[in-house]
Amino acid sequence: MNKRIKIKSAGILIALLVIFQCSALANASTTRENRGDLPVLFEKKETKLLVNEEKTTIFENIKTELVEKRTRTSKSFILEDGTRVTDLYTTPVHYLDENGKWQEIDLTITRSSNLVFEYENTKNSFQTYFGRASEPKVAVEYEDNYLTFAPVNNQFGNGNLNSPSTTKVEENRLVYMNFIDGADLR
Repeated sequence: MNKRIKIKSAGILIALLVIFQCSALANASTTRENRGDLPVLFEKKETKLLVNEEKTTIFENIKTELVEKRTRTSKSFILEDGTRVTDLYTTPVHYLDENGKWQEIDLTITRSSNLVFEYENTKNSFQTYFGRASEPKVAVEYEDNYLTFAPVNNQFGNGNLNSPSTTKVEENRLVYMNFIDGADLR
């Protein structure tokens, strides 16, 4: 008999839980129009999002970038309707210049005014320098620390290390032509 009471009590408890659960779901499904006492927290705004050839997102209606809001991995914008938007990146898109301002990273390799290196890229948080074709070496500078790579002798594997006759530069790529017999160094 005691067992029957426990079973009936458990059944009644389960039935009550189901009833309360259903009424809670019914209340949650009411619309904002029916529940005028609740404040509107967010208004849905439509903004057209485009993807350009570089696979980076841009908003169609950007008015201006908020340059003062830049960080190493973000850009902030004001859209035409006054909305503020921030693009976040997983890798750095800005670097701090000598004046402490965030600048766009530019990976383009340019001619250098340096007497030792013919080419350079200095628009980044670290700087890279590339030697002349007659002396192919690469230096990386970060916060006044240098790391330099250069061939140590004229024997490389089964090929002879040549003195490359030309250096080819295309945007962010540099190639020492004919670095080793039949091979270029990129």
